[in-house]
Amino acid sequence: MHVAVRTPEGDHDIDQLSSGEKELFYTLVTLIRIRSLPSVILYDEPERHLNAGLEALIIPALEKIHTRNQLWLATHALELIDSVPLNDLVAFRRDVDGRVTSEKVRERPIADRIRIFRSLGATVGVQVAARQVVFVEGEDSFKDQRILDKLARPRVPGVLFVASGASGSVMGAATRASLLIEQASTDARFSMILDRDYRDTATVEVLSKRLNNRVFIWGCHEIENLLLEPAVLLEVLRSNGIETMTSASDVDHLLRDCARSLQELFVHQWAAFDLSAHRYSDVEPSIARPRDSVTFAKWVESERKHRIQAFSEETVAKAIENSTQSVQRCLGTTGWRTLLPGKETLSAFRVATLPSLPEDLFIEQILHVIGTSGALPSEISRLCRFIEGSR
Repeated sequence: MHVAVRTPEGDHDIDQLSSGEKELFYTLVTLIRIRSLPSVILYDEPERHLNAGLEALIIPALEKIHTRNQLWLATHALELIDSVPLNDLVAFRRDVDGRVTSEKVRERPIADRIRIFRSLGATVGVQVAARQVVFVEGEDSFKDQRILDKLARPRVPGVLFVASGASGSVMGAATRASLLIEQASTDARFSMILDRDYRDTATVEVLSKRLNNRVFIWGCHEIENLLLEPAVLLEVLRSNGIETMTSASDVDHLLRDCARSLQELFVHQWAAFDLSAHRYSDVEPSIARPRDSVTFAKWVESERKHRIQAFSEETVAKAIENSTQSVQRCLGTTGWRTLLPGKETLSAFRVATLPSLPEDLFIEQILHVIGTSGALPSEISRLCRFIEGSR
């Protein structure tokens, strides 16, 4: 019997899955079969034989099953721990007398939250040895973490990079990591890496100050921009038997063409980002300090007017016009390489040159070439200096 498994890279026979993927597949199928039975299920170390990317997908996959069962997962994996809300975590410890105690993680004073978060990963060993924890923010923070583990971690011994998820707003990073850093200004063991996205210089400075200067914000749009290096990509193409490009200049031209093909996407992303920041509104949001029902009603009306103005037809048109000019300015200079999204540009380049090569393998090959060439991106060097200086 042929069983096809659908993946982002296409359909595969079940026999082509790794041992870890098969184990996870069989477990999920079993849970689906018994999801209508109200039971308590103990799942020991679901991260076994899985890479960090798959570990991060376990909880979302379990949530999609909509089971009536109560699931208890025993794990030491930081990626798995970091993929669930704090209130869903229970820390178990064994004291010197052999007694086991449990502690439910709740919203607590910052010192307790930091202690519990660190202890959850302490049994892994690497967390114990870590002199500093650097949280990695971003929509694909687990992928960013793997890039940092390859490029930066060998140069900053004792540092642990931990994926913390995507930020929830323009002026902040609404993740557990940022909540810790925003309040734990005196604890030098914690810092954070933040995508620049479409933030301007003023916003970057305000955000850095708000997070107690414990945040490193990329000088480019995101970490994938560091991989848009023509000489490196040329070597990757040659290693895959692609000889149609003979020089780094050829690669550079194709990269720019890929960025140009994404102009509409960039324009609307940039406009949406600016609108989210209310950058084009003349009305500043008021602070909610009503004294009674009358002042509360006035505050509500003020906020309503602000929201209407912030997304009026005129405001939206202005945002589109300005973002169009900004994107065209980037595409007309070298700004496309740093200010526009590197992830989408790199993906378009892969599809144009190596469409059958999976994305994760493509990234691994780029990192291998960078590692063997010794040509470390300057932004990685700046990050290492930031980490060393914040200890």
